[in-house]
Order: sequence, then C-alpha cells, then structure tokens
Amino acid sequence: GSFSGIGNPKSLHSDRDYELGIVYMDEFNRSSTALVSPNNTVHAGCSVALLQNSIQATIPPAQLAPKWAARYKFVLKSNKEGYNTIYTNFYFEDPTTSATYFLLEGENARKVEEGDRLRVKADTSGPTTRCQYATVLQKQAETENFLEIPPVDENGNDILIPAGTYMKILANDFQTITSDNPTVQFGRIGVCVGGSSNHPIVRYPVNLENPDPANPGTYIDYTIPAGSRIQIEAEFKRRGGPGNQCDGRRYNLLLNLVASRDYDNFKEWWDGDNIQSRLNSGTASVSGSPDCDPPYFANYYTPTVTNDLNDIPLETCTYNWRFYEDPSTNQKFLMASGTNACSGSSSRKKACAILNIKVFRADNTIVFETEPEEATPDLWYESADVFNIDKTTGRHEGNVQNQTATSSAIIQTDFFNCFSYGNGVESFKIRDSLIGGEFSLGERTTSTSEVEFKQAHRFADLTYSGVYNDESNVNKLNEFNLGLLNFKPCEDIYGPIEKLHGRETDILVLQEDKISYVLAGK
Repeated sequence: GSFSGIGNPKSLHSDRDYELGIVYMDEFNRSSTALVSPNNTVHAGCSVALLQNSIQATIPPAQLAPKWAARYKFVLKSNKEGYNTIYTNFYFEDPTTSATYFLLEGENARKVEEGDRLRVKADTSGPTTRCQYATVLQKQAETENFLEIPPVDENGNDILIPAGTYMKILANDFQTITSDNPTVQFGRIGVCVGGSSNHPIVRYPVNLENPDPANPGTYIDYTIPAGSRIQIEAEFKRRGGPGNQCDGRRYNLLLNLVASRDYDNFKEWWDGDNIQSRLNSGTASVSGSPDCDPPYFANYYTPTVTNDLNDIPLETCTYNWRFYEDPSTNQKFLMASGTNACSGSSSRKKACAILNIKVFRADNTIVFETEPEEATPDLWYESADVFNIDKTTGRHEGNVQNQTATSSAIIQTDFFNCFSYGNGVESFKIRDSLIGGEFSLGERTTSTSEVEFKQAHRFADLTYSGVYNDESNVNKLNEFNLGLLNFKPCEDIYGPIEKLHGRETDILVLQEDKISYVLAGK
C-alpha cells in the first residue's frame, strides 16, 4: 500500500503504522482472512499531518484469489488509537527560567496532567512538518500577573497575564513568538463632577498611537483575533447618604468576553459580538428615596454626527454608551455618561464614571496532542467496500484498475480515522471534546488466530442443532452453530457411521464395526 494526499478532509492520522489485510468470501458470504504479504504495512510519518490521506492498495498479477473465493474486502488495523487535542492562544515566557506558561481554557485543562508528553502539531510559525514533542513540567491554577518578573512587549511595557490554569513547558523544540501588542490596556480612567445637573463623561481609548515617526499625532487600530479575551469593568456612582437631598446610586458592570471570530478593530468586535445587549447585566443599588423606576438601565447611543465629541445623552436614570472617532487623526474612544451630581461641593454629592478595559489579544493558536494509547492487538476493522473476483481466472477487480496477467489490481481504500484540516489538527471527536462522540476505522471488526485451519472429515461424529421449546416459542432446530462445538464424537476406530435410527429417548447409531446408543436429550 501507499500513503498519499487526496482532496478530502476524511483522513488517516499521521504518526501511525497501518497494517492492511484481505478478507476473501465465497458465494455464501462465508469468509476467511489472509494478510497481504510481504508489503502490507504502511507508516504514516509526522509530515503528512497537513494532508488528507488514504491508503491505495496494489495486488500484483501473481497474487491470485483462492479458487473458492467470489468476492473480497479489505481490513485495516492501526498500532495506536485514542488521544486528545489541546488548543491554547495565550502563552507567556518566564524571563527568569525561560519556561513558557500556556493558558488552558475550558476542557483543555482536563486533558493535561503534569508529566504528560505532548506532540506539537502547530506553533507560532504554523503547522509542524516533523515529530516535535514537549513535556508538561507543571500544571496549576495561577493568579493574575503571577510571574515575579513580568514579560515585556516590543516597546518594553509589561505584558498583562490573565488568571487561569497554566501548564509549564520548556519550549526548546518549537516556536512561541508573541505578536505585537499581546495585551492592550490604559488602566482605570475615571471622571467625577460636582454641581447640580452635571454628568460625568468618561472617554476610554480603543486604538493606539501610531509608532511611525512619519505620522505623529495619528492613531491606528489593533486587531482582535478569534479567541481573544476582553474584560470590561464599568462603575457609575453617586455616594449620597444621610443629610443629602439626593439619593445614593451605584451601578457596577463586569464583563469577561471572548471574541467569536477575527475582527479588525475594537468597534467591529463590539458590534459583531453584540456587546451592547449585555450592558444591562450589571448590579445596581440605591440608598435613600430613589427617583428612578427602574433605578438604572444602560443604552447604546448611535449619534447623528459621529465626530461630535459631546454628542451623548446626559440622563438621570440612564447610563449612555457610544463610540467616538476623530476623522482627522483616527483616534477612537468608547464613551460612557453617568448620572447627574447633586448640588453642592461635598464628595458625597459628586457623580463619577469609571472605565477599565483589558484586551488580551490571542496569538497564533498552538496545538498539542496527547500521546495515543496502544491499540488492541489483532483487532481489524472491515471496509464497507466489497470487490468482485473473476472465478475463472482468480483475478481481483479494483475501483482504480482491474488485475490482469500483466497488470496489478489497484484499489483506493475508504478507511479514515480522523478529519485533517491542513493546519496540523487531526480530529476524531466532535468539537475535540472529552465527551464528544468519536469514530474509529470501522464498525465491523474481525480478529486473527495463530491456529491453522484445515478441512476436516468427521466420519464418526454426530452434529446437532439448537433447542426447541414450545412453551417459550423458541425454535432453533435449523441452527447448527459450529462455534458451540455441537458435535457428539463416536469412536472412529470402529469406522464411519453407516446408519442412524431415532428411537424414543435415544438414537441407534450403526458404525461399520459397532452398534451404539446415543441419548438424544443428553
């Protein structure tokens, strides 16, 4: 057989040995297994993980089918089976140890244990084309910014590290180069105002200053790749309290979001993932006699003139949000207006609006695969395709080329045990989930035996069928299951059985040199 790329996502997994066999069947579909020899083993190397692969079998002209065979099919077994695929978009190098910490989100954290040896399927340079492995040195939950010496970006700024479950690996055999601006944040930005009917308006930057010295004072967007994590923290408050003529108000909003796909800028992500629908998911509290019913709610405002920096509603009971873009510099803000302040200069009467946005931009996805288990020995999976045999010549028919006196039969087999996506990922479970449905090489299986089977002439034996029971309506008189060893042997030294005669409770057996009685019910 040969291993080659084909234009189909159904594929045979890389880094496996596959052994191919043939099942010959007679006209009654009874079968006997015979392995193709000597070149019946195919090795799939790590380099073919990028391809969609199948096995093409070749039966040479000299290899003819048994005389009794009418059809044949292929069987296949693999030397390995069962594995899990692990994805991670966030990784941070510890400057003190040169170890890399990979964030494990969702089920990925349950797929890995300390000491596991993982195969690297894709790194920051793309899919791997050779066998690359890494060992998990540590796995544990970490707090935010847990490294004593934080890593820095290309501008020398500290890179923020989100909290979560991390696995620690020495990435010596693969690349983990972080992209520009792995994290974007401007810290907490707040505005507080006093005086009756004044409203705080906070403007939070959502793009970056252009580092190109040829374009000073301009701004550029940063992309939000799929899988990026965005944390939005908003607080609107007016303390109020005893002795004040206005009530106290507070609204807190905390959103931990994940980008569903790639976006070119912050506003495109906001609109594409419909973030405005979540602005009312915060918690509100009041003190004193509230003059809002309901106390507070949020509103995403679309201005009539987008480049008007002050075009945002100022309302007592509504927190308004909108985006602003300076058309001359491309500077962009996410704006939010809070409730009004009370009359007076006391800090209790001031109204404040505070925003803090953290964007953890997902780098190129790194893909790992756990080591597979050893497959069950001598367990073969049958193909669904059945091919005919010319009973006159014993030659095999194929779906690519038929066998002749000078030409080989060529058969493109239909075996597959994963889906290959061309990016190093080879999946055999739905969503690569631990509980996702999985599939194998086939539904029907067969096994091999070291016993050599030959034709036997049982001239002094009786064979019997299954039982008949009229009370339970069971009738197996027409079933002769040889697997149950349904034989009553007589002594063959007295020659073959010449005649049988049924009696009331037994069978009269006449051999050539002996007469015997066999109890029928026993």
